[in-house]
Amino acid sequence: MPVLDAARRVAEEHPTLPILARRIVFAQQLLHYLEQGKAPRSDQQEQELFELAKGFYALHVAGVVERGLLEYLHISKSGGTSFSNAAKQSKCHQPGGIGQLESLGDLPRWINVTAFEEATGSAHVMWAAYGQVERDTDAPGCSRRVRFVRSQRYNYVSNEYTLHGGLEDMKQTHVCPQLVNVVTLRDPLKRLESHLHYMLPFIRRTVRRTGGGGADESGEARFQRVFCSGDSGVWERVAPPVADNYNVRSFLGERGFHTPLGGIGEEHVAVARDNLLQFDLVLDLDAGEDASSLIMSQGLGWGKTLSEVHARTGDHVSSKHGFDQAVDCPREGLAALLQRQQPDVQLYSTGRTISLLDRLVLALAAAAGSQPYVTAAAVAAALDQAAAGGGGGGLRGPLMADQQQQQRSINAADFSCGLLGYLEGPAPRPPLMSDDYEAEKKEAEEEAEEEENEDAEEEAGEEKAEAGEEKAEAGEEEEQNGEEGEEEAADEESEEEADEDAEVQAEDGEGGGEEEEKDEEEEQEQGEAAGVQEGEEDSPKRGGRTKWDGEALAEEGDDEDGGDDGAELRKARQRRLIGGRKAMMF
Repeated sequence: MPVLDAARRVAEEHPTLPILARRIVFAQQLLHYLEQGKAPRSDQQEQELFELAKGFYALHVAGVVERGLLEYLHISKSGGTSFSNAAKQSKCHQPGGIGQLESLGDLPRWINVTAFEEATGSAHVMWAAYGQVERDTDAPGCSRRVRFVRSQRYNYVSNEYTLHGGLEDMKQTHVCPQLVNVVTLRDPLKRLESHLHYMLPFIRRTVRRTGGGGADESGEARFQRVFCSGDSGVWERVAPPVADNYNVRSFLGERGFHTPLGGIGEEHVAVARDNLLQFDLVLDLDAGEDASSLIMSQGLGWGKTLSEVHARTGDHVSSKHGFDQAVDCPREGLAALLQRQQPDVQLYSTGRTISLLDRLVLALAAAAGSQPYVTAAAVAAALDQAAAGGGGGGLRGPLMADQQQQQRSINAADFSCGLLGYLEGPAPRPPLMSDDYEAEKKEAEEEAEEEENEDAEEEAGEEKAEAGEEKAEAGEEEEQNGEEGEEEAADEESEEEADEDAEVQAEDGEGGGEEEEKDEEEEQEQGEAAGVQEGEEDSPKRGGRTKWDGEALAEEGDDEDGGDDGAELRKARQRRLIGGRKAMMF
């Protein structure tokens, strides 16, 4: 209990500390239970355990409610599409597709386009952003990132690249504490096989369309030779992060993600573990549907869970493209590739333990009677009381009466994104039919009739004005007829001048086009920057909270220093990233 009291005191300024504290406390409780041979607890011990779970659960709910914005770390082929679909069906406000914002630079980086071209003869492939280390965004760092997302009125975003910071040193990589951070994990060897299986139909289509880059070999023959011969080394060359401990790389930040092939070791696993521990919730997909449903319903208050949504799989993609892997691309020799994923296996072992501890707290709190919306109502009441006394932030939506607060616990579908949208209040309902329905109907009909009369009068006035304009035009036509002869001669001269102008423009057209493109790009960049600034001014306040202690680390990269790679390179980057986004949506 002293640990719980200490966690309450620091939760406002250090939101990750209560997360660490609850996992440490319940890990100790679980170890003690196992060391005692799973001996039954006394009634007093059981009650103390329930009180601990309720206390830490209330801290968790308070953190989700107050922050109100979730960032999901989407490790590719780890249930991310299904998770984002569950968020969408739980009425989260999120970007289109699977919740990714291109402007934040969070799209996946799977393929080295140079190596792909050398192997296939084609430079046109999706997800070809590997090697672009730093995020291409006008909102770097956690503070700007949060302000930008809030300016778009989203409460859910998906990040399919890596964690934040760490450009100079991977040990400086971090989550953004201003956000609710969630990640899903699965067995890394199954994840790797699924990832390769998912990519093959797209790669095959690309290589077949371009003909393989050689006149003596068809695109299909080139695809079979490169990707279906059992050579695992081709994946290490073409898709190095996918083939080499992709899970660990996802927690190492931008520089760590690009660690050279074969360079992931114990030091990298330690950094990834430290960052994984700071996530609010960790879902182990291999623990079963009930485990995921508990975390999503009890932990986030969502009305939809993974077991209730249907997202596409690698098999669906293969079917859509008419691709049968067993027939079209039998792959052997991947055993050597799988053996190199031990860092991922170690990290997943830690993730399974963290997920188990998260489920233990949530299940005990539920068994003790702590439900998401009832607990959130108590949190909101405490916030409102603190605001009234000048000691905290106010609510963005009015508090409900006690009876209504209890009703909220069974109406999860009424809220945007469950607990994340709790302070926004319930979704508006259609008004009930009043007792004076006939009178209101008659009044509405009279108003409609008055509007029709006003519209008729306006139309009559417009017709009169048009008639006057026609008379004036008729007079002008008479004058113009007398001048047509003079105009014909002038037209011949102007045509000759136009021909000369066209020749001059043909000589200067290329340079002029480049200047116009640059002008358009400068206007676009200025518009984006203005949008971020406007979003910063208009972004809703989150309960008047003070700035996070230690936010200097979270704001790494917020300074505006740094060179410009040039407009053409910027456009090329965007084309590749956008291509990846379309591929994920197809």
